[in-house]
Parts: sequence; C-alpha cells; structure tokens
Amino acid sequence: MPGRLTQAPPRQPSPKHQTPRPPSGKMPLTEVRMDVGLALVLAGNGRATGPAVAALRDRLVTAIIALEPEATAHVAALKNPTERAAHTATIRQAITLAESGGRAGPDSTPEHSLSLLGKAADVLGRLAHGHRHRVARAEGRPLP
Repeated sequence: MPGRLTQAPPRQPSPKHQTPRPPSGKMPLTEVRMDVGLALVLAGNGRATGPAVAALRDRLVTAIIALEPEATAHVAALKNPTERAAHTATIRQAITLAESGGRAGPDSTPEHSLSLLGKAADVLGRLAHGHRHRVARAEGRPLP
C-alpha cells in the first residue's frame, strides 16, 4: 500500500570487533556520542547490567575499534611530541579495554567498566573528528 510505513527489521548484533560501517566507511560520530552519553548516565546511576547494557557495551567496543585508525592518524599529525605521546598512550589503553570486551579488570565493578568504556569511546571519537576535520579542510570540503 503506497504511503504506508513499514517497520525496519530488528538490527542484529554484530560479531565482536567487526564493525558494520556506513557506505562512506566511517563510523557515525553522532551515534557514538549518543552511546557515550547513555553509558555515562547508566554507569552513574548504578545500572550497568542487563541485556541492553551488554548491547551498549558491544557497540562501544565496536566504536573504539572502528575509530582507532582515524584517531591514530590524527595523533600522528600533531606537532607537539608530548601531546602526541599522551594521546598515543590513551589510544593504546582504549584498544586494550576494547579487546578485553569492555572489562576494566577483575576487581572492577560493571559501572566502572562501562564508564571507562564510554570515556574511551568519547576520546577516540573526538580524535577521529579532528582527523575528519583536518582532511576535509585539506581537501577544501565543508567541515564535518
């Protein structure tokens, strides 16, 4: 029937560390920001368990792994060696956290782990945005 809205099929969870990317090949930063905000609110309110939080944790892990190349490229272009070293260490810690499935450690609470995962995704998202901004400026395209 023309004009009738159909419901989209439910989104299937992606296999670990395999990012479903949009046609441009870039992780959408607005989605990452929304997931980061949700993770920090849930962690702050002590609600860091359950199937919805597990799906959120998987999305944040996927985001960290997907944003790492752009974040690394942005950091490599920084002129200040101290700043570059600090950001490189941050990226390395974020990847280590993502590779552990978002678990900060054996003694870490789920809230603490979710908070760290959200903050790691936020930092990598900001660095990836810096890379996209620099590339767009160099190519004379509108800034993202």
